[in-house]
Amino acid sequence: LDQHEVLEALEHDMKLASGALVVALIVTWIHLESIFLAFVALLSLCFSILLSYVIVRVEEVSLASFLVVFVVFGLGGNSFFKLNDLWDRVYRISPMAKPVDRLMEYYRSAMLQLLPVFLTAGIFMVHLLSLMRPLREFGFFMGTCIMCRCVLSLVTFVPALLVQEQLVSPLMKRRIPPKLAAVLQPTKLRLPY
Repeated sequence: LDQHEVLEALEHDMKLASGALVVALIVTWIHLESIFLAFVALLSLCFSILLSYVIVRVEEVSLASFLVVFVVFGLGGNSFFKLNDLWDRVYRISPMAKPVDRLMEYYRSAMLQLLPVFLTAGIFMVHLLSLMRPLREFGFFMGTCIMCRCVLSLVTFVPALLVQEQLVSPLMKRRIPPKLAAVLQPTKLRLPY
């Protein structure tokens, strides 16, 4: 394949990645029961890729590094589901606790939830020992992207959960018409898993 064919294939696949992002937004929206949380989660995914691109300093976008985008979009959203479920569980355990105490308990539990994800990033970093340059590039870029996703999910998604609980949900109940609120926060619609 010459460079022109590779760029043409990458451009075509970017359209597929955009479609995957839209599908991920819809599924995340339904699962998290909030359009606000869905946007924050997907923005965190996108920023983790961009931040990794800056950290790794990819000189030339190859097929190996482009594969990372699809893997991150495909596998990246599950930690947001786990973090949201953890937030709900911490609230159910101690509903009258102060927000600071809940956040501390949440972060303790979240670190344990994200430990396997950090280990997965470490496994991708092992590819740095490979003799093949595309595999080294893929492993380093993917490992960095996973680590950035974990850090960004703790830095951006946790405050978003607090904002959702204390500002967005009450605003939906008070100021938004009930039908529009039901669309923006689909609490009655459940995914079959």
